Amino acid sequence: MATEFGKLLADVMESMLSGTQRERWKALINIYGYHMTLQASIGELESELVTTKKKLTDCDAKIAERDKALNYMVHELSRMEIDMDELLKEMQWRLENKNHRIDYLKQRIDELEREREK
Repeated sequence: MATEFGKLLADVMESMLSGTQRERWKALINIYGYHMTLQASIGELESELVTTKKKLTDCDAKIAERDKALNYMVHELSRMEIDMDELLKEMQWRLENKNHRIDYLKQRIDELEREREK
């Protein structure tokens, strides 16, 4: 558009300097028409800018919601990890107790077998 405007302006200047009255008016009318086209384009761009800003605001809100949800999920995963650690400790303790009980029962069986052999 800037190139078109530059060409149009050059044509107007040439018409102003060398053209007839009618050519001068025609050149000015062309400039005015081009000006109105530019104004309309500016209006469309401003409208598009408002729409884009609204979309960005909506996106920011969605990002904030997702961040909140993600933080909650991370917190829950951490909590679950702690629960899992506690569960693993409990299972390890039970396993050790079972192993102790098995060892005790093996010893008791050995004792009973020895007594029976006597």
